[in-house]
Amino acid sequence: MIVIEVFPERHGWGVRLEGDAILARFQSRDQAERRARWLAVRETVRDGDAEVRLLDGNGAVVGRWIDEGYLETKHIEQRAA
Repeated sequence: MIVIEVFPERHGWGVRLEGDAILARFQSRDQAERRARWLAVRETVRDGDAEVRLLDGNGAVVGRWIDEGYLETKHIEQRAA
C-alpha cells in the first residue's frame, strides 16, 4: 500500500509519499488534496492499494481518504477500536 500525505508548508500545501521528499507544492489545500486523490486512484487502477492522509501543521493525521471515502480523525479512532 502506498500512503500519500497532504500537509501544510510555509508557502502553501505539499504532497508526498509517506516519509519521502515533497512530490509537488500547491497554493491551496484543495489543489493538493485533488492531486493526492488522483495519485491514489492511479495506484488502485494498477491493482494497488492507496491511502491519502491529511496532516496538520504538527504532522498529526486529521483525516484520511480510503476507498473513495473520507474518514475524520474521530472515525479513525473508532475504526481502530
